[in-house]
Amino acid sequence: MFLSHIEGGTSFCYKCCFDALSIRRNPSERLPLPIYHTSSDVPNPGAFTSTVEVDDIIFEREPAHNKKQAEINAAKVAFQHPN
Repeated sequence: MFLSHIEGGTSFCYKCCFDALSIRRNPSERLPLPIYHTSSDVPNPGAFTSTVEVDDIIFEREPAHNKKQAEINAAKVAFQHPN
C-alpha cells in the first residue's frame, strides 16, 4: 500500500487508490478514468493547483508545493465524495 507524507503525518495516497479503482474494477462497475489538470499557481509562485474530473464532476483542493501533492489533494476530495 502506498503512503504519502502529508501535513506532518502519514496519510493514505488517495491518488493511487482513486486511479486504481478506475482501472481494476469489473468493467460494469468501473469508475471513469480520472482526468487531472494541474498548473502553476500564478498568484503564488512555486505553488501548484490541480483539479480532477470524474464523471463530469470537477474536484479541487488548496494549492501544494509540487505537482504530485496538488494531484493527491484533488484526488482526496474526489475519493471522499459520497457518490
